[in-house]
Amino acid sequence: SEYVNNWEAMGNGIYRAACPVYPQMVFYNGQAQTLARYPNSGFLFTDGANANNGFSDAALPGTGNFYEGAGVHIRTARYLYEERIVSVQVNSYLGFNSPTAANIVAGAGYFLTGKSAFADSATEYFYDAQNQQLYLKTANGLAPGNNTVEAARYDNGIKLESSANIVLSHIKINHQLKNGINIYGAPTSGLTVDNCSLENIYLYAITGSNKSNVIISNSRFYDIHCEALYLGGFVNVSINDNIFKRIGLLTGRATDNKIAYKCIDMNGSSGSI
Repeated sequence: SEYVNNWEAMGNGIYRAACPVYPQMVFYNGQAQTLARYPNSGFLFTDGANANNGFSDAALPGTGNFYEGAGVHIRTARYLYEERIVSVQVNSYLGFNSPTAANIVAGAGYFLTGKSAFADSATEYFYDAQNQQLYLKTANGLAPGNNTVEAARYDNGIKLESSANIVLSHIKINHQLKNGINIYGAPTSGLTVDNCSLENIYLYAITGSNKSNVIISNSRFYDIHCEALYLGGFVNVSINDNIFKRIGLLTGRATDNKIAYKCIDMNGSSGSI
């Protein structure tokens, strides 16, 4: 992550600073902040739907075209959220910029993001991509001042391309936009991850494919927003004496729009846990 400085007051406890990249995650003194959304917690629910092109909700406040341009995060299946942009609003009907993969049903839960007006609760942030400005409503309403504000910027903590006989020990990796450790390239043998800490990572703590003789041990996986381990085609994997806490945190904002319901995913892999 990178520090965000030079904040200016915008009123009502909201502060603004230049931020050149879209921040998937924002941290205030190391604590994750919340992407501004409506409602602030929980969900709204659809009344009816136009197949997979939009839905209506008579309880949704506001008329005109206020919600046009907002992001919709809607649950369309048991393990699936889909995110679309509101391209048209007609009273209580919101139409999408592109169809969802699954049809929407009455009673589907959803929430909205992408409007500065949604930043009305402490610890919420909003990013103005056009002007590259980050807005943050601080917990106490005071200017960030000497406090630390960080925006996640880098995709991977460590990338291992066709690398063999690697030992990673006593390393802390956090605030990655995608992965803590990304393993890819030609099949290779030998990887040990021991006594490491991987925290506050947007997608996967460790992910990759085509690796054999892998040991993941004595490590801590905290606040991983999709899945802690996503290993494809690994052979002879040993996963032992690790701690996993708070995995799959960001409802409706995980990879491929899937709800993260797995802590460890070993697709086509073999080994012991």
